[in-house]
Amino acid sequence: VFCDARDGRRVAVGYLRVVYGDHGAYVECRPEQVIWEGFELRNTTAEYYDLYKSVPPGRAQVYLQKRTVSDRPNPPQGRDSKQHDRPEGYADYQPGLVYISVKQVTVKREEFAAPRTYTAPVKGKPHEGILKGALKKMAGVRLLDDMLRETRFLKDGKHRRFTRVPAESISALTGIPLEACVKVAVWVAEG
Repeated sequence: VFCDARDGRRVAVGYLRVVYGDHGAYVECRPEQVIWEGFELRNTTAEYYDLYKSVPPGRAQVYLQKRTVSDRPNPPQGRDSKQHDRPEGYADYQPGLVYISVKQVTVKREEFAAPRTYTAPVKGKPHEGILKGALKKMAGVRLLDDMLRETRFLKDGKHRRFTRVPAESISALTGIPLEACVKVAVWVAEG
């Protein structure tokens, strides 16, 4: 279930896919999956879509696509817009389907049968301690205390942090040749 990020009201139940275009990520739904009672029609004069906005205090916007953007190599201006001059169009929007920005909704799973077994720590805190604690409670799991933290710089100029077990430790514990462990992460169960 997708809920409005501001007021928590249900926006849509189910989806087809998430479309990643040069204007950001959008949830794609069929019109019957949208809960239209929470929206007001705001703009029908746009060439490519009809715009519906959440009734206040909501913030979600729903775009009912009228036609593809295959003739538009770049998206309209905006914070998430990227100009890539794509001859096939800046996104794979399909006529008759509905699009909602992932930044305007939250995801809620209703009727979930089992409780969560892992609660993420407060943002900015490493997950390692909580994960190790949860794994120690599992039968047949042996932890390797040899963790390596890396920072990788990506092509977009941003960086990401990764925590991994060094290949040498995996090789020593399992007997797998070192060259086979370079890009592999394994769970080792005592048997």
